[in-house]
Amino acid sequence: MKNPNGFGTVEKLSGNRRRPYRARVTVERTPEGKQVRNTIGYYESRKEAMIALAEFNHHPWYIGNQKLTFYEVYQQSEKLRNHDNKKVESQLRSAYNKYLSPLSKMPIVNVKHPQLQAVIDGMSDKAIGTKQLVKRIMNQVFKFAIDNDIVTKNYVQTLKVVDTLNKEKLHKPMTKEQLRDMRNDNIFEKDIAFVLCMTGFRVDELLELETANIDMENRVMIGGKKTKAGTNRIVPISRHIAPIIKAYYNPDQKYLFVNKNKNKIIYSNYRIKFKKHFPDNTTHDCRHTFSTIASNAELNAVAVQKIMGHVGTTITETVYTHKNAEQLIKAIDIFDDYVENLLS
Repeated sequence: MKNPNGFGTVEKLSGNRRRPYRARVTVERTPEGKQVRNTIGYYESRKEAMIALAEFNHHPWYIGNQKLTFYEVYQQSEKLRNHDNKKVESQLRSAYNKYLSPLSKMPIVNVKHPQLQAVIDGMSDKAIGTKQLVKRIMNQVFKFAIDNDIVTKNYVQTLKVVDTLNKEKLHKPMTKEQLRDMRNDNIFEKDIAFVLCMTGFRVDELLELETANIDMENRVMIGGKKTKAGTNRIVPISRHIAPIIKAYYNPDQKYLFVNKNKNKIIYSNYRIKFKKHFPDNTTHDCRHTFSTIASNAELNAVAVQKIMGHVGTTITETVYTHKNAEQLIKAIDIFDDYVENLLS
């Protein structure tokens, strides 16, 4: 069947070729009426070539863009970003150089789902956040390409990004040997880690704990955020960390733990120092430690939920059960007795 006028043509080229079918379209005519044709691409079958012609006629793009490489489109898309956050810009460029450079010389029209998925799958030893950063760059490139009629489909949207790291390795309780070291070493970063393990605070919650919200006499602290149940919650003071709280408590400073300039400690800075002492752990392991000890000590589940700031899962937990400070202190005393035996 003959193609409609102006639709384009498919022809089979001679010789032994992997893609013998060429799809071409007429882009203009000379003053003499001669057709000027440009090639859309080369294909393994006539059917693929006809599909390419159909896509072109449905959503035409500038043929000169067919030679643009993935890197060239990346460069163009990069110019449109907000470059105010230098840290983020550095992370994006570094991620491109590390993981996307194999695609750099490929024409953008030849970069499909398999090539993009192969990049993500090749990052099996990387954290989920790094994979998502790379996917963000891919999406930026393809969105620019679509907006400028270079490609017609964003294959990034169907990519599978999976957390392939061992979650048990990421979130495991600290050992009793590590807890003993934290308690006995009198090292700033370890003191913070021990308080995390004995309170269930998230690290950013503890670093933002204000001295005005610490009541040593009544053995309670008020802090926390992230969820409605976790914001400004009552956290009892374990007797194991009372000496640490007293040592760092200074009513003249806003926060319990401060840096050398008496300012709030930045999480990223603390995390670096934490890793020097505990290279095989994450800061979240401390919160997991509290949860594990509480479970082993058979603490009241609702009390643990209140201390950690978890949202209740039943009507009884969320509405009818009200654990006051006295009850939470009784729970932490049971917790402390278990820790005493554990570390003895």
